[in-house]
Amino acid sequence: MSNTNTTDSHQEISQKLQQRKLSAIVIDTTEFDGRKLKLHSGLLNRLDEFSFAGIQFLMPDVIYRELLSHLIEHAESIQTNILNALGTASDCWELSSDAATQIKETIFQSKSPEDQAKERLGRYLHKTQCNILPAEENARMTPLINLYFDAQPPFEAQGKKKSEFPDAIALLTVDQWATDNDACVLVVSRDKGWLDYCKNSDKLIPLKHLQLAFGYLETLQAKAQITCDAFMQLYGLGKEASLESDLHDALQHSIGDLTIDVQAATADSYEDEVLGVTIKDYELQTIGDNDGMIIPISYSPKKIIVSVNVLANVTVTIEFKFFKFDSIDRDYIPFGSNTARIDTEAQLECLITLDGDFEKNPKAFIIDALEIEWHDIEIDIEGIEPSWKDDHWP
Repeated sequence: MSNTNTTDSHQEISQKLQQRKLSAIVIDTTEFDGRKLKLHSGLLNRLDEFSFAGIQFLMPDVIYRELLSHLIEHAESIQTNILNALGTASDCWELSSDAATQIKETIFQSKSPEDQAKERLGRYLHKTQCNILPAEENARMTPLINLYFDAQPPFEAQGKKKSEFPDAIALLTVDQWATDNDACVLVVSRDKGWLDYCKNSDKLIPLKHLQLAFGYLETLQAKAQITCDAFMQLYGLGKEASLESDLHDALQHSIGDLTIDVQAATADSYEDEVLGVTIKDYELQTIGDNDGMIIPISYSPKKIIVSVNVLANVTVTIEFKFFKFDSIDRDYIPFGSNTARIDTEAQLECLITLDGDFEKNPKAFIIDALEIEWHDIEIDIEGIEPSWKDDHWP
């Protein structure tokens, strides 16, 4: 597929909104997965702001089924890990079977992973006032077949096309709803096929960043703008010392939530373990293609929640244990170790809660809380091998 921009320019978005009213938002499964299925924290937990503004939160039933499936798989994985840990604790900590059973009952409450996932998703849909869109009422088979055989987004000219049928059904469901309601729909996705399809539609507005969707809540943006401007002015002048201190503490406390995928180029088999992450420095960044560094997420006369992006420079310490295959014993045997210290960048979103009397003085506020959501990072290491010296690589 081409490397052209997969999202609309500001001018293209304005043209779409001049023709139709913004009436709904749709979140693709890739966005839920990218945020580690954390439905009740971060930006995913704030989507009811759209309903408050008269913009519907829609979920095609294909996405609902995909999301439920992923939640069930996640619950099963967590349950397995907990049961394995309890089995180990029963031996190491001499935990009685009655105590282990009580812990299981406290955690799982006699629910299966499927029941827990359904209840969790149900609570989320109720909280965010989400409406499910049935495919049979909106998706048409003829456009679907045409997209498939013409290799149009979300299908591709090469590869396994059938894997994109759920995407195509979901997109056609949303597109037909927009047509029937003569409306514009914000579509947030991390999938290039989704973004390409929406860019070619005069009713769907593709967004790669969920934060940017909140920028279309015009009343919210207008009410919070003065406070946001005052916040950035103080930060730019270096006078918002409490932010520096609070953000540093929040980053340190949340660093354990950072997921690091390590890949090493070596001829030996190995196991890796991240021993620690040290934050060297950080700075605020612009959000997506937007020129601004701050977007209001929620407003009330006494409390405003804003979102900022942060780029942190970190040092990651990784231990490698190497193994060689013993052809006689038909097993892997230890073959030395090494430790690598890698300097890299890590991105994160930060929700900042500001307290004040904003109707009386919108420029006066204090920072009440910060909520951090790290983006996963990948580290590729070339040329590492077992070290037989006291000093380690590099």
